[in-house]
Amino acid sequence: MGFQTYLLNARIDRMKRLHQGIHYAAKHNYWMTIRELLEVEGLQLRGGILSFASMLGHVDSVREILKHPSVDVNAIEPGRFDSALSSAASEGRTDVVKLLMTVEGIDVSRLESVPMNSS
Repeated sequence: MGFQTYLLNARIDRMKRLHQGIHYAAKHNYWMTIRELLEVEGLQLRGGILSFASMLGHVDSVREILKHPSVDVNAIEPGRFDSALSSAASEGRTDVVKLLMTVEGIDVSRLESVPMNSS
């Protein structure tokens, strides 16, 4: 393995660990940790992290994730998560839905087919 390959693999491994950390923080609503992790230079968020935090109803975590320049509020991760708005709505997370509805460019077209949970 050449040095360039080694460096590339090290960067990929670092970003994978970083995404795992963000996912863990989102799961437990450690929004201050999310804030710190999102400051890592070169980070590109995966679509599912916003949907995951939205589905769980973690408003503070969602708010922090929305601040990141690479976040796509309408991203869908096939087989895992629908959009953040659909994920929040289907779980009855009204506080998150209200927050997401304030985001410029949010796509509400898929909400009509989302079963609403009133929990």
